Amino acid sequence: MSDSAISPELLALLRCPETRQSLSLAEPALLEQLRRRQEQGELTDVNGRAVQGRIDAALVREDGQVAYLVLDGIPRMLADEAVRLDESP
Repeated sequence: MSDSAISPELLALLRCPETRQSLSLAEPALLEQLRRRQEQGELTDVNGRAVQGRIDAALVREDGQVAYLVLDGIPRMLADEAVRLDESP
């Protein structure tokens, strides 16, 4: 699944499962940063588990604090699989 596979209509319906805030597609620079952190072994979910799988896209919560990753074509929309964005190096 690529960014373009998420239609604007679907994106408008998606909400953060924890806060119900809206989500937007991550910019390419953020995706690259997430991929780099993963390669360096520094990308973990909110429970501290290393993120496994190819990062295809990310859905960023409205407040910019967390992202829900699309890994190997599968959106991971569970609150405990979110990635904190405020922990970037």
